[in-house]
Amino acid sequence: ERHKRRIETESEVEDGAAIGAIFESLGFAPMFVYEKWRSEWADQQGHCVLDETPLGLFAELEGSSEWIDSIALALHIDEGQFIKLSYGRMFECWREQTKSDAQHFTFADIPRGADFRVTHNC
Repeated sequence: ERHKRRIETESEVEDGAAIGAIFESLGFAPMFVYEKWRSEWADQQGHCVLDETPLGLFAELEGSSEWIDSIALALHIDEGQFIKLSYGRMFECWREQTKSDAQHFTFADIPRGADFRVTHNC
């Protein structure tokens, strides 16, 4: 498919450290740490976000396929520019491409100016 599809279940959490401690008490451990700055916009049909990550700026368009295609067209984004990879997979690919030993997808671990390019291996 042209667009990534997945179910997202979200809930507001007031105390991140407390919920982290609860997860750890249940035997869970962090497996992917990442940072981003996010701006959000929405209309009646969909949701646009712009994420500033350590590997560059990425837009997410969430809505029906028709809505995504119309907004992408309005923004002059070609279907060939669509990325369906998660941030976790993008980080793994970047590490493979650059032979980086960065442990986290964070601004402190990734050099300023680094960017991600989708290749046939990702």
